[in-house]
Parts: sequence; structure tokens; C-alpha cells
Amino acid sequence: MLARKIALYFSFITTLFIAGCASVPTLQSMTPAVEVTNTRLAGLSMQSANVEALIEIQNKAPINLMTKNLQLDLQVAGQTIADVLLNDPISIEANGSKMVAVPINLPYQALFNAANELKGANEFSFALVGSTAFPIPGFGDARVPLNFEGTLPIPQLPKITLDEVVLSELGVRKTVMDVYIGIENPNIFPLTLTDFNIKMDANDNRLLDVRALQDIQVASGESVRKKFPLTLQIDRAGIMLYQAILGQEPIDWNISGRTDVLGLQGLSVNDLGIDIQEYLSAFK
Repeated sequence: MLARKIALYFSFITTLFIAGCASVPTLQSMTPAVEVTNTRLAGLSMQSANVEALIEIQNKAPINLMTKNLQLDLQVAGQTIADVLLNDPISIEANGSKMVAVPINLPYQALFNAANELKGANEFSFALVGSTAFPIPGFGDARVPLNFEGTLPIPQLPKITLDEVVLSELGVRKTVMDVYIGIENPNIFPLTLTDFNIKMDANDNRLLDVRALQDIQVASGESVRKKFPLTLQIDRAGIMLYQAILGQEPIDWNISGRTDVLGLQGLSVNDLGIDIQEYLSAFK
């Protein structure tokens, strides 16, 4: 066995000199350069994020090499909340390079278990810590550390509120009002609200049942206001609501509805419920 290993080693050295190696190879000179250059978000939901670690491998040796047990831990505040182990070898040609995307699934519940204070945040900082090895003939395994730091989003639902109700016309037979619904996007990426519809009651009287004609776009960290005109026939609404509109008593506004929410990298929330209750005593 020893004689066979010695023969393989000298065969390997001979190959290197034939390939034009000017000096005797060392483990350091034969070890590939490996770097996590970036991460990218491959998929996003309210429950988890699918992340890809982009790893560049540069093989400086004049022979083909393969990885052995590439491992990465995704850590927050020193705690591992997701990890991956690639047992299948990755082959890199002699004097060649390769970019590898390593997938990591991050459940947000694991993140919140490790750092509960992040529940209301829209992003978090993380570190990738790991290593891989390259079996090199005549030298054994060359282990290379992997490190990277970055940030990832934590998706949050939009905040939908009754912004204000503006009374523009008050008559004996009808009243004209503009109902303003506020939509705030707390995320670091834009949101699109589709199939947005609301029903509006005041003092248990149905006043409004409407659907937005177009999708609602909300930029990251921004708020928008949507106006829904309302013409109220007094004979249908009743004298109590009419008196409330005149300012003689507060109005109990109740807004319900639903919308679909679309966001970054496949983020989709279907049938997000809208439930707003406001008790206002005057119009603007």
C-alpha cells in the first residue's frame, strides 16, 4: 500500500512538471480560491425565504479537482437558524473557475425563535459561515473557510386604515362624501394590491360596496390614499344617520373587504382581510 501511494505521488509530481509547473507544488499553491461573492433571493413567502449563496471557485492547479462536503450555516447573532450540506462533489476543471449557487431555505419562525425582536422588522442582518474541502493527490484534503455577511427582507402585511371622510355636499335629499382609505407599505420592496374591494357601513347602514378598478401600487416604505366617492340618499339611509352626519352624534364607521397582495420574488397573499372600525364625531 505504501509503495502504491509513493508511486501515485511521483506520478502526480511528474504530471505537474509536464504541465509546465516551474516549482515544486505545495498544498497552498494547489488549493483553489473559494469566495461567497453574494446572495440572491430566489423565492419569498410570509413563512420562509429561499436564498441562494453564490460561490466562486477558482482552481489554480493544472489538474481537475472536486469539492468534498460543502457546508454553510446561516447565522443571526451567532445562532444558526438554517444550514445546508452538499455531499455531491462539484467538479472544477484544471486552471478553470466555476460559479455555484447553493440553495438555503430560511423559515421565518426559526428566525423569530432566535431573535423575537425581529417580528416587526422589515429586514435583518445575517452571516454565512462554513467551509468546503478539496482532496488533492499527494497532499490530502485542503479545507477552505467560507464567510459572508448581508441582509434579507422580512415581509410584512400592508397597513390599511380609514384615513378620513370628507363631506363635500350636504343637502335635504342627498349627501356627497369622499372616503379616503390609507394603504401603508412597511416593506423594503414594492407591493401591488389587486382585486381590492371594500364594504362600508355607518351606524349599521350599508353605504358603500365598491371594487377598485385598477391595481394599487405602493412603493417600498411609502403610503398611498385611495378615494372612493359616496353619494348617500337620505331617504334610504334613515334620519338617525342623517342627524349623525349633521354632527349631532358620532358615527360608527365599519369597513370590511379583501384584497390580494403581490410582492418580491413570488410573494403572494390571497384574500387578505380588511377590517377597520372607527368612531368619528365629525367630518373634515
